[in-house]
Amino acid sequence: MRVGNDVVDLGRRRTSAKSLDARFLARIFTDAERARIQDSPTPDLEIWKHWAIKEAAFKSVVKTLAAAPVFRHSSYAVSWIGPTGDFPNARGEEGSLAVVEYGRLILHALVTVAAAGRGSEPGFVHAVCLSTAREGCLESPHLRFDVERIVRDPRTAENSQNRPSGRERLSFAVRDAALPALARTLSVPQSSVSISRTPRNYTRAPPVVLLDGRRAPIDISLSHDGSWVAWAFLDLRPAYHGGR
Repeated sequence: MRVGNDVVDLGRRRTSAKSLDARFLARIFTDAERARIQDSPTPDLEIWKHWAIKEAAFKSVVKTLAAAPVFRHSSYAVSWIGPTGDFPNARGEEGSLAVVEYGRLILHALVTVAAAGRGSEPGFVHAVCLSTAREGCLESPHLRFDVERIVRDPRTAENSQNRPSGRERLSFAVRDAALPALARTLSVPQSSVSISRTPRNYTRAPPVVLLDGRRAPIDISLSHDGSWVAWAFLDLRPAYHGGR
């Protein structure tokens, strides 16, 4: 069982009016998903909920299969199960559970939608996905996830040659956001924990957690988009999983 997560910033211009883009819809979604989007009172929001789940599912699948598959969004078929119920970590006013089918693989996903905190200002869509057919897996006490908004430090010099790019800044920010929870889970000082990337035969290798420079028994997924960063991790220690 492996975890993937994805966050979409609903405040970005690209997230609006996509429901009118027929070519985009045909390329990304299955027939059933397109019908669901068309019937939704909020079709653009429905698009990004499905999108985030598919992205999270892919991040989970590439760590599950021996060979990394080519990512085709339409190959991941999303079906809704229902509302979240009692999820202590679920954020926002709306939450939905889904099943994702990818070939013979069955995955389970949780997607939440939340406002930014200032009236009707757009917020985010966040999806967490686990590569298992086992129902109730998203309620596991070994799963942790969170979303944070990143506010740019006004003290950062605009003309500094050493200033990281926006993407690099968010990459650093999401790692920094996850480290405190990782340290608490592993019961170690935060200085002992780091996040790196494994060398794989595809460009964007999944991140790994290191404890004092050695790989820790934690599976992690990182995501960032616009003003938001999100992380999810699964504690894989055998002592917490009945020796499995």
